[in-house]
Amino acid sequence: MMKKKLMSILLALSMVMGLSVPVFAAENEPENIYLQPIQVAENKWEYWDDEGNLVATMEGLYELPMELQKSRASTGPWVIDWSLAPGSARYDGREFDGNNTTLYIDISVDNRNPSYRGSYLHDANRFVWYTTPSTVGFPYTSFTVNTNSTFSFALRNDGATTTRYFGRYALKSFM
Repeated sequence: MMKKKLMSILLALSMVMGLSVPVFAAENEPENIYLQPIQVAENKWEYWDDEGNLVATMEGLYELPMELQKSRASTGPWVIDWSLAPGSARYDGREFDGNNTTLYIDISVDNRNPSYRGSYLHDANRFVWYTTPSTVGFPYTSFTVNTNSTFSFALRNDGATTTRYFGRYALKSFM
């Protein structure tokens, strides 16, 4: 009888402790939003939120933009050489104004794990993932972000093994 009581107490304690830890961790975890593409032209897609706001425009490019060929620190290109564990996401520390800001990206992957590109919205503590996942990387694409938040470029590994991402991205210059 004493053994049964002790087991009940231990089970109750583990449930309380087990439930309190994820709740505490979830308060600081960024929210993940997955937006579906709407094709608006050949090689061009828009991403709208649930409230009817245009959040981003994505475009496939046919050649490497000059911004990715330049080496000016103020607009990039910035190197990506990241390894992400399965199910993890990361954003770059550079913050950009989310009001019609365009980034050019050319990112490869070392395996065929599904991956997302997106942005981390600092003011909302939220990842926004654009398009369906890619297993070949994100060569020669641009995306324009339209939010009220500053944002950073982000990648997510949705695969079962660690993925290495390598390449570069740059801010579209308006000179």
